[in-house]
Amino acid sequence: MKQKKNKLIGCAPKELFTLIELLVVIAIIAILASMLLPALNKARDKAKESNCRGNLKQIGTGIYMYCDDNDSWFPQQYWAYATGEYYMVQNKTSKTYDSLGVINAAGYFGSKKLSKILFCPSYKPMYGASDRFHYDRAASDWGDFSQNVYSNYNVVASDDLKYTKASVWSGDWTNCGNPWKLVNAGRNHMPLVVDRSGVTTDAAQKLMRHGDGFNTLWFDGAVTYIKDIGRQCQMVSASPAAARGSWTKIREQRYKQ
Repeated sequence: MKQKKNKLIGCAPKELFTLIELLVVIAIIAILASMLLPALNKARDKAKESNCRGNLKQIGTGIYMYCDDNDSWFPQQYWAYATGEYYMVQNKTSKTYDSLGVINAAGYFGSKKLSKILFCPSYKPMYGASDRFHYDRAASDWGDFSQNVYSNYNVVASDDLKYTKASVWSGDWTNCGNPWKLVNAGRNHMPLVVDRSGVTTDAAQKLMRHGDGFNTLWFDGAVTYIKDIGRQCQMVSASPAAARGSWTKIREQRYKQ
């Protein structure tokens, strides 16, 4: 009886990867990944910056609707008289909403619940569980007035920055923190709301969230990116005079005056 030929006879043995070859492949993959990672991170950061700009656009729409219903008045900002800047939205001492919080609580941001648009997506929590600049913690404290609640966007504290042809700014912010009129802010071509990292020396907040600058909402509803490599727009100290200088420089960045 004829025996069937073994089909494997005469065939070359199947070759397998050696350990060295496998390590080379892994090294090549790691190199490619390291080359792609910065580009992916940059794309992610750009997406967050775009989201931040969208937040400010929506904040601007809410401000315009609120001011339109209230004879152009923007809400009071109680602590701004001392600091010249404002980012609180709920005040536990007065048991009231403040600034953008008033507009939020009235439903002008789409809901009376604390809106996520008041929080820059690029903000990195710096205070652990006590960080009220972060949406999750802020939302849990919203409405019961047992804690202060903060946005991580900063609101201009007055409407009286005035520009003259002599390139001299006037306005002493005597009424800093009091309700101000949007129509006056428009007359003076003022910035209204900025990413807070652009105007504070607070160690936990001061790093620019969007490259070398920050996003800014203006009186006319426009949102622009202010490049500030030398930190010229940063507040030197928390005072109305320092804040006025900071907002002035932001204004100058857009209008180049």
